[in-house]
Amino acid sequence: MPKGEQRQHYITKSLMEHWADADGNVGVVCLHHRRSACVRAESLHWLRKLSSNEREQEWGKIESQAKDVIDELVTKIEEDRDNLTAAQDYLAESPRYKSLVDLAILHHGRSLIVALEQYFNGSETLDSAESEATILQRMDIAQDYHDCGLLVTVVQSDTPSALGAVPVFDTEDWGGYKPGTGRFMMPLTPRVYIAGTPDKPMGEVEIVKENLDPGHLLWMHVAGEPGQFHTPFLICELSALENTTSMALAMTEGTGVHWHVLHNRLHTYAELIPKTQRYALLRTADRYEAKQAVHRDATTTNSRRAKLRRMMIEDAREVQAGLDSFDVPICACSSPRHDEHPGRAAMWKSVMPQVICEAMRRQ
Repeated sequence: MPKGEQRQHYITKSLMEHWADADGNVGVVCLHHRRSACVRAESLHWLRKLSSNEREQEWGKIESQAKDVIDELVTKIEEDRDNLTAAQDYLAESPRYKSLVDLAILHHGRSLIVALEQYFNGSETLDSAESEATILQRMDIAQDYHDCGLLVTVVQSDTPSALGAVPVFDTEDWGGYKPGTGRFMMPLTPRVYIAGTPDKPMGEVEIVKENLDPGHLLWMHVAGEPGQFHTPFLICELSALENTTSMALAMTEGTGVHWHVLHNRLHTYAELIPKTQRYALLRTADRYEAKQAVHRDATTTNSRRAKLRRMMIEDAREVQAGLDSFDVPICACSSPRHDEHPGRAAMWKSVMPQVICEAMRRQ
């Protein structure tokens, strides 16, 4: 492998390991294939030529320091779940506190969005110098994370949270949406979240236990960076795979990500469907575009949007049932993966790893 083109994880491997079992496997819920499977964590969330080797080594120090702090923090939380004082005292020391904020800043900067923006702008391959400059710019914008106090939430719900391709919820990306009073929010493990809170003094740490809504947390991961990128798959603990799959697929039923796969399956495998039924499914699919246009219209009332949303869900169920009845393959990724435009092909390979396609086809 040429020097400088090794795998570079944009989500830290040690972070993903908190969702993995002893063998390094995680549950993957694919919103494109509409299925779930077991996949090795280290095979996910990586690109080539994202930055220079020198910069990777620099960022590796941030990741290593944060890993040690997270591991010790989790140990202290688990040792005494009824009294979090020891964990809070441990984290309050400046270098430890800072290491977690630095990790959040790194993950805000080193996002899959950086690569996708190059492809959106017509690039056929990644330019590592351009990617690195964009990452550093995004990291610079997030430096004010250090100006906040830190709230650590130990999630008490029965269903531990998943992890999407955009792990940091930054309020600027979210158009002013603020979880609580947070400047940013990031999961460290399936049950531990950190949030930068501007209403707390810089350096102050508070650890709380809370029954956060698992559906709300899942929705944030599915949304990714609103208006820019919706994550195509989620990872979760294998023990939570069934519940996470059920919640995520229900949450995205009839949405754009669902209709994207339906269109791909329809057009890629059209010859497998008898002509009369094919035209009927295509007409139903075409209605989605018209409904979605009205749904997006600023003048559309909320009640009308709710009705359209129900109709889009019903149409999606109809088309999916039709495709499944004719044994149309669930994986239509060969078409975008081998798109005649190299940039579009590279984009799809970035958001949908081959290992996921292979795992989903085996189910």
